[in-house]
Amino acid sequence: MDLSLLLRRVIAALLAPACAQASECQRLDLAPFQRQIETRHVSFVAVDLRGSACWETNPAHAAQRHPPWSTFKIPHLLIALETKAVASADAVTPWDPAKRPAAGYWPPAWRQGQSLSSAFERSAAWYFQDLVAKIGPSNYALWLSRFQYGNRRVPLGSDDFWLGGPLMISPREQARFLACLATTGCGASPTTVGILEASALAEVPGNGRLYGKTGSGPLVPGQFDGAFEGWYVGYVRDKDSTPVAAFALYATAARFSELRAFRQEMAVQLLHALKLWPT
Repeated sequence: MDLSLLLRRVIAALLAPACAQASECQRLDLAPFQRQIETRHVSFVAVDLRGSACWETNPAHAAQRHPPWSTFKIPHLLIALETKAVASADAVTPWDPAKRPAAGYWPPAWRQGQSLSSAFERSAAWYFQDLVAKIGPSNYALWLSRFQYGNRRVPLGSDDFWLGGPLMISPREQARFLACLATTGCGASPTTVGILEASALAEVPGNGRLYGKTGSGPLVPGQFDGAFEGWYVGYVRDKDSTPVAAFALYATAARFSELRAFRQEMAVQLLHALKLWPT
């Protein structure tokens, strides 16, 4: 391995725990946004990467862990590339309906072969389930520890540990992991982070870029017509690619339709309010 690459990874690994530790944050009052929030419950954490400021809507809620659902595709993509579990981000894995039969809620875009990049963008769960055996438990243990990612629980034999648990992470931990990723790469190479950002690019305002990932699932396992929990997490860079902010929004609602668009819209509105969106 190139010595400069090795040195950079060592430094990033040493910085990762510091990035992940919570400092005392300012309280962010959601009262001005109650009209948009309505009956939903919202927890939001933001970290200003240009200094040391951070904000939380509620410290107790910010520390409460929940399943990451599809937001786990961010670390999953990084781990898959760093461990060479995939030949490249564009190598296509055929869909095997016998192994991964389509559920009723699967969109058409899932019912076909996927590359790592397309599976991330389409949030195709089966592709990432197939990755679990290729990555292996020791690699998950190494990288989730490096990322300081929630409770880091990856049971042997499970290929869906991020979909409802037992892997759990708090909004505060999500934001700190993403802060580490945006500033140091958290041990991942610049090439790997670049591939992630190409897939996670969500919005391009005049002077910056927002990278993010949604995630959601039923609060009661299997009850897809009932209450849902959902995430929108990510980070912002300015026009020069300098890290500006990392954030995590967690919300619950009476049904998924009340979270689908709300997650990203609410997060962006809060970033604007905190002046963490480049202008």
